[in-house]
Amino acid sequence: MSRGEVLDLYALLRRETILSFFINALVSVGFFFLVFGWAPVRGSALAIDFLPQTFGITCLGGLVPSLIMLARISKGAVVPVGPVPTRAAQLLRVLGCAMVAMPLLGGLAALLMLAFGPVALSPPAALIVKTLYGGLAGIVTTPPILRKALGMSYWPSIRRPPIFAQRRTKSSPSS
Repeated sequence: MSRGEVLDLYALLRRETILSFFINALVSVGFFFLVFGWAPVRGSALAIDFLPQTFGITCLGGLVPSLIMLARISKGAVVPVGPVPTRAAQLLRVLGCAMVAMPLLGGLAALLMLAFGPVALSPPAALIVKTLYGGLAGIVTTPPILRKALGMSYWPSIRRPPIFAQRRTKSSPSS
């Protein structure tokens, strides 16, 4: 970004959320191979694994971006909308969100897999399911956590106000 460029916080949230999708999908691929290897996977085993996957994705998809955001705020690269939480408060918030997301998102995914999923999945099919779920869980959990790091409410209001943050730049002498 050029000096003095205005940074739209909603664009920043969108960018971080998209990045979270890809990072969490990639992490899900790694953990898939670690947990299941490359063998057929029972549907029930895949379903049960949604719970710890959701907890891990929420922690990873919330903690790392929010700590980066808090660092940007402390350096003056991003101006928050409201009060900024401490790192410890943000860590507790991320853990709380993970504890809520695990039964809600992970439990729902597990129930759907148990109710409608096949008895066993081939390795490619199971890998696709886990990868997409990891990315989608990141899309759902990352924005509210980042919104709180920026001093915003968890969920956007119906009417979107124009919220902008200006980069702080060193003043240069005018010619």
